[in-house]
Amino acid sequence: MNNDDQEPLATSWMDIKSLMRVRFVPFNYRRETLLKLQRLQQGSMCVNDYAKLMDSILLKVGTQFESEEEKVAKFVSE
Repeated sequence: MNNDDQEPLATSWMDIKSLMRVRFVPFNYRRETLLKLQRLQQGSMCVNDYAKLMDSILLKVGTQFESEEEKVAKFVSE
């Protein structure tokens, strides 16, 4: 801990990312973004646009599928 402000010191890149996320990302952001992922449908989007949108949502929430099969299952489900 830092003696001046009593916040933990980051010792790795993962620590920095976690501290920044806690400080700057609203508490409901992950939940709302996960809901977007659950509701995502291709609709009239082309496959490339749908895949890009899905990947961007996954990056935002830091969610990774256990396997490629899970990712494919989400990608093709509607």
